[in-house]
Formats: sequence, structure tokens, C-alpha cells
Amino acid sequence: MRLIPEKMRADLAAGVTQFCYGWLILRRDGLRLGLTNHDTDLQFNGDVYRANSGIRFSTLDARLGLTRHGATATGVLGSPHISEADLLAGLYDAAHFQLYLVDWRDSDNRLLLVEGAFDSVGHDNGQFHVALRATGQQLNQLQGRVYQKQCDAVLGDGRCQVDLETADYLWRGDIRAIDHDFVILPRLDFADGWFQHGTLLTTSGRRLPIRFDETRDQQRFVQLWQGQIDGLQAGDTIQLFAGCDKSLRQCGDKFANSINFQGFASLSDEAVLVAVGS
Repeated sequence: MRLIPEKMRADLAAGVTQFCYGWLILRRDGLRLGLTNHDTDLQFNGDVYRANSGIRFSTLDARLGLTRHGATATGVLGSPHISEADLLAGLYDAAHFQLYLVDWRDSDNRLLLVEGAFDSVGHDNGQFHVALRATGQQLNQLQGRVYQKQCDAVLGDGRCQVDLETADYLWRGDIRAIDHDFVILPRLDFADGWFQHGTLLTTSGRRLPIRFDETRDQQRFVQLWQGQIDGLQAGDTIQLFAGCDKSLRQCGDKFANSINFQGFASLSDEAVLVAVGS
């Protein structure tokens, strides 16, 4: 069970916003990377958490395991200590990470939200991307609340209450072709990115998280995560369910569902910037 420190519980209940995120990444070569989305460095447990240097982590769902919704870290190659050579050398493969919610005024007032390992690491077009996988079956059990800026409900569940079976959020049809990690479909009457963070459901019951989707050359290209496209082929019938980035803005604009938003929008943004001390 996730035990929230008494002081943190009181501060969160009062609506204070002095909390930020602290990441610790332990690379395979033993290097420890401290990160924070606060604007100044933090320090606890003997590690310095650096501010201001260029990596973004997507919304986390610690309750259900990170890979269910394709949580990732992305950033720009060439930023301090993030190089193509290190990625190709495998230094980030299977790296361990910990994510903390931290009171930037008093770092002893903190909570370990989730820990896990990097799943797959890649790079393209000057960007690197890392899939995150939570460890421990206890992370698949809801124990209290996760205090984060984004909504912690699952799209379409009892707390969210969005009906994903309606025509606005569901498409059924056949695959035209497969190209690497892309499922190619006919042109769809949905905005580009409508199914990003959503789910592709196969007739066999496989639910595959969608990385991105866009229209090109009068066809819809739906990108899955690396290795997930195995077993799919042209002619297969699938269903696409709309996705949500867990933000209050998308909850209202896309789903008209702000009343059921389950996040804490006043918390600081979880875009964190990486810097590593030598």
C-alpha cells in the first residue's frame, strides 16, 4: 500500500502547489541521473536532482502499470549526457528508475510514486524515446490516490464515465496494409491524433496501445509500439478506441467530461529536464 506522509497528505488536502517531480535513473554502467521539473536543483538520499536540460516524460499511470498506456520518456539527442553513442551502446537499456513527488521546500516531505525499468530505447529524427515499465505486481492494485497533474482515471472506466462505444470515439474496419510499426487503414473522418494514447482491439481480444495516428496520402497510418504489430496482417478486422492524454484541457475539449476529471490540475507540470553530474 502507498503510504502518504502525514504532512504531505495535509498539504495536498489544503491545495498547496509546492510539489514537483524527482526522477532517479540508474544506468547499467552505474551512472546515477537525477532529474526534476522544478526550476532549481533538489537533493535527497545523497543524489542531486538537476533542473533545466531537456527530457520529457509522458503521463504516468502507476495504478495499472506504465506499459498499458505506452508511457514514455522523450528528448533531444545532443542535450547534456544524452547522446546517440550512449543509446547505441545500450547504456540506457533496462536502466532502473524511481519517480518521487517532492516538496521543493522540504525534500524530506516526499513520496515514491512508482519505480520500474526502461523497456525499449530508440531514436529517430534527432529525438530519443524510451518506453517505461513499472515493476512489482503491487503497482497493479489501486491503493489510495496518485497525486499528479493529469487525470488518474482510465478512459471509459467508472470514474471517467466516457462511453467509448459511441461513434465519436470508436472505429471498426479492416486493415489495408502493414508497414513496419504502422497499421494502414482507409481515410477516416477523425482528426489526426484522435486515437493517440488509445487502443487497437483485435478480433482475438488483444488490446494494443496506440502511439500515434495521422492521415497521409488519403490513408490513415496508426503507429503501434515496437514489437506489438506482430501477428497483424492486411484484411484483419480491428476496432480503434479514442485516446486521452489525461490533461484537463483534453478532458473538456475532446470528451466534454471536465466534471469527471480525476487529476490535480494546479500541480506543476511534469515535464522534467535532465542533467547529470560527472
